[in-house]
Amino acid sequence: MAGEPFGAWLRQARELRGLSLDDVAASTKIRRTALESLEADDAVNLPSPVFVTGMVRSYARAVGLAPDEAALRYQEHRQAAVGESAGDAEPERARRVWPFVAAAVVAAAAAAALVFLRR
Repeated sequence: MAGEPFGAWLRQARELRGLSLDDVAASTKIRRTALESLEADDAVNLPSPVFVTGMVRSYARAVGLAPDEAALRYQEHRQAAVGESAGDAEPERARRVWPFVAAAVVAAAAAAALVFLRR
């Protein structure tokens, strides 16, 4: 299985054990769409790498792989992908999060203003 894309390695392990994505989703409590993105090496549609590492560990346990080995392979895969793409997925994720951060800051400022004005 060495040398193949990370997602394909996971998919192959799952298929060798005769498990469907629905089986893995049920046992890990990870959404099927996230598992599909994981197997497709689709970083744009996955959460931040720290969460994906947890997903990878859960996935590995569900399909009979060593969780530590799977997490290490994911980290190596991610580092190689970031090196090749210059981190294209991270700026996109940051652009999607920015409106929520701005809204939270505005809401906190409004709440502080209300508290100050009521005194």
